[in-house]
Amino acid sequence: MTKPTAILPSAVILSALILLFPAVVTLSAQVEQDAWDIEQSLGPTVPLSFETDEGTWMNVDLDPAGATVVFDLLGDLYTMPIAGGTATRISSGQSFDMQ
Repeated sequence: MTKPTAILPSAVILSALILLFPAVVTLSAQVEQDAWDIEQSLGPTVPLSFETDEGTWMNVDLDPAGATVVFDLLGDLYTMPIAGGTATRISSGQSFDMQ
């Protein structure tokens, strides 16, 4: 019968390094990537144009002078005269603007 042999501490350390090395390489590669920019598209895009005269789940506010309404619709902010008329978009882009 053979006696069990003790595992050498250097073998344990070497095994741990071999197992952890891919994780270290992966983490360092992720750090080198460019920072994420919300304004950049994630893939192919198709421009969309439409007209509407109503919306739901909108936030609406009135300017202090009481002459202009500010509202959000589909992630963009708009202003419009309190008496009605054409809305003017004041923000747009990939990011979702509201309130």
